[in-house]
Amino acid sequence: MIRPDWQSFRVGATFRYTETGPEGLLKGKKVYVALARGGKYRNTPADTQVPYLKIVFSFLGLTDVAFVYAEGLNLGANAEQMAINSAYQQIEEAVHPLAPAKAHVETAELALA
Repeated sequence: MIRPDWQSFRVGATFRYTETGPEGLLKGKKVYVALARGGKYRNTPADTQVPYLKIVFSFLGLTDVAFVYAEGLNLGANAEQMAINSAYQQIEEAVHPLAPAKAHVETAELALA
């Protein structure tokens, strides 16, 4: 697990300096980021998390990043349930290529519920 803080930036371990500048050493890895928010900020100027995380992960060489959003959690019970259902759907879509069979995905969903 990569924590986007200064402990993740280690010369020679997660990045290196080259003649053309820093180079991330964590290439070829998939990153999944879950964002839980009280309001709805996805694809708006108020979304400061996603741009920041993209820069941090890119610096480390991590460019294949999937974001899962659970937004509107503080907008009432109905909005909360819709956000959770949407997040489950996004997770299934994000990890589907990794799942060996549909039954495995359904089992994982049951374990999360």
